[in-house]
Amino acid sequence: MTNFIKTAATLDNIDDIRKEIDELISKIYHGNRRANDIIFQGLRDINDLKLHITAINNQSDKIIEVIKKEILEQS
Repeated sequence: MTNFIKTAATLDNIDDIRKEIDELISKIYHGNRRANDIIFQGLRDINDLKLHITAINNQSDKIIEVIKKEILEQS
């Protein structure tokens, strides 16, 4: 950024200024894109966890029913 400020002070190098601005925009774009990829992967992971939790809850309900049946049969 300091190079940009120094270059901007002398308007002799307009092409250099444009190049530096383009590089900064590119870095911001790629940084944002990477951040979005990380966020979406996190959301996919959360969704997978929800599915696993639901499956575990369904299994625990079945186990409880089997135990209840056994208790009733023993009574």
